[in-house]
Amino acid sequence: MDIWIGRCKKSAECNYCGETIENGEPAVFGKLWRQYGAEGGEVRKWTKKFRWHARRKRDGQCCWAIQGLEKFDSTPYTETRGRRPLVMPKEMRETRLKLLRRHAKVMQRLRVETESGEASVDVLIHLGSRLETLKEEISQVGGVPKSWG
Repeated sequence: MDIWIGRCKKSAECNYCGETIENGEPAVFGKLWRQYGAEGGEVRKWTKKFRWHARRKRDGQCCWAIQGLEKFDSTPYTETRGRRPLVMPKEMRETRLKLLRRHAKVMQRLRVETESGEASVDVLIHLGSRLETLKEEISQVGGVPKSWG
C-alpha cells in the first residue's frame, strides 16, 4: 500500500469518519495494489484508493492516525522474530544447549585442523567419532537439528 499526504483536488468522503474532505484541504491518500490469478488463467489486477482527513475542521484530528491506532489496539501483539522455542523442561533444554555447544566446539576444531594443512588422520577420525556420539546423545534430547545434516 502506498501512503502520501497532499491537498485534496476534488471533494471526497473520508474513509474513516465519513465526513467530506473539501477541495484544497490537506488529506492523507492511500492506494492498495492487488494482483492475483489462477493457475494457467489470467492475472487479475485491481487497486483501491483511500482518502482520510489530515486535519479535520471540527477538531483538528488526523483520521488516518486515529484509524491506525484503533487497529493497533484491536489486534494483540505477538512476537514473530526468531525460531519457535522447543517445548521441553528447563533441565532438558540446558543439557541440549550443552550438547549444541560441544558440537560447535568440535566443528570449530575440525575446521582449524583441516585449514592448517597439517591435519593428522587420527585427529580427524577422533573428531568425526565425537560428532557421531554427539548426534546419538542429542537425539534423546529433542532430536538432531536439521543443520547437522
